[in-house]
Amino acid sequence: MKKLFILLSIALATQTNAQTITGGDMETWKTYTVGFSSQQRPDAWFSTDSLIGFIKSLSLKSYSQRVTKSTTVKNGGTASAMLVSADPSVDSLPTILANGNIKFNLTDILAGNFTKINYVGGTNVTKRIVFAHAYTQYTTTSADTGQMTVTAFKNGAGVGGTDSAIGSGSKLIMNSSSFVKQTCGVSYNDATMVPDRIVITFTTSRKTVPVKGTTLYVDDVTISDPIGIE
Repeated sequence: MKKLFILLSIALATQTNAQTITGGDMETWKTYTVGFSSQQRPDAWFSTDSLIGFIKSLSLKSYSQRVTKSTTVKNGGTASAMLVSADPSVDSLPTILANGNIKFNLTDILAGNFTKINYVGGTNVTKRIVFAHAYTQYTTTSADTGQMTVTAFKNGAGVGGTDSAIGSGSKLIMNSSSFVKQTCGVSYNDATMVPDRIVITFTTSRKTVPVKGTTLYVDDVTISDPIGIE
């Protein structure tokens, strides 16, 4: 009986309740204008295309969007998001897709530092999210990996009432010839604090200088919280 109770407790602890992410199926896309170019992005998602396109337009240079809609390679439905790394002979700016608005500091950009990124918004939650899931397909011409990251934010929990990251997790995305389910766990700073929003990001390359030809397809993004005993 004791063994049965322990096994039952473990089973309850590992059960999760899946939740959809707005636009996570990558089916609906919005068209907008940046500088001299027309761009698209998945509904409720953002990319570095708007920033890079704006920088290029200031120098009167053309720009090819790096996050686009794919209707030929997808996990489910009619579309996925296709992320392509930059050509390093043109620039080494990162290709990022996130469900929060991507914000860079102008001083950092001018200095060539693209590691300091802030995210506004995300998916609102009222429970502790323990996993984020996505289906990805990844190809690269070199020894590179993509990355999926999840950050849990608490509004006003930081110094001076700023938002604070109270949990995070990351998952490397490896080469695959078909779609693979990625599950990224979230580790929290304490056992009780509940986040207000979740930001999920995908990037094509973990290298400082991106690998030309690297492509990451993203589809069917969801999150899950524990039910039963955690």
